[in-house]
Amino acid sequence: MKPRPSKRLLLTLAACVVAGAVISVVVAAGCAIWVPVQLRFGAFRTTVPSLLNAIPWTMESPPPKIDWDPTISYPVGGDVDPDMEARFSRLKGLANERWMAGYLTPDDLFRREGTETKQGLGLFVDSLDMTLGMDKPETANVYVVCAGWPLACTSATYWEVVASSTSRPTPRWEIGIPAPAMLHPSTAYGMFVPRVIPLSPRWPGLLLDTAFYAAILWTAFVGRSALVRTLRRRAGRCAVCGYDLRGLQPGVKCPECGGDGGK
Repeated sequence: MKPRPSKRLLLTLAACVVAGAVISVVVAAGCAIWVPVQLRFGAFRTTVPSLLNAIPWTMESPPPKIDWDPTISYPVGGDVDPDMEARFSRLKGLANERWMAGYLTPDDLFRREGTETKQGLGLFVDSLDMTLGMDKPETANVYVVCAGWPLACTSATYWEVVASSTSRPTPRWEIGIPAPAMLHPSTAYGMFVPRVIPLSPRWPGLLLDTAFYAAILWTAFVGRSALVRTLRRRAGRCAVCGYDLRGLQPGVKCPECGGDGGK
């Protein structure tokens, strides 16, 4: 027994929503693995400006000649980000004591930090590299990757201690897995920071992306159904089941399904 049209529509709608969610996650993974990124914002600051050239914070662009202030950030490439201070604070909040002991409450004179924002189609990468101390410096990197289109719907966070006077935690992705080499991922997000498949949901983006792709699938389904019904009518068949109505009186219900298939 065939389900009634209303039930069939509800099942189709549910299938479109589920498929929309799957497509959202797959698109986000594809963006994170293959989309190239370009530097959009960049800034750095240090308490010992004379040492900056000896320890460049980025391989992509040399530091400019500027006046130094440990409380102010400066652009090194891309556009000037008016919220750079908030970006520093948010990323430093991810660098807890497990990953860089003493950085948030330093007693050493030398302190340097730089941040970058890279962007591609459906991909945003925020990074912060931090250095504390001179004789036995501690250096750590934090990367936050957000992926998805039209909105970012998944994310992952990467921590790495490059050099430390204490134990070195293993570099790792949190709620994300490195992209397999067999997928031929694009160039790394940063030095030795591999591409990742982010798995942490960003619910507003995931819900909106799901609705976006579900609407496309639903429109395709409704459009196909309307086209089939029109073609059946023109061929003299029942628009509902396709039964041949030629030779019957106009307005007679379909003898196969009982519907008004000729209308």
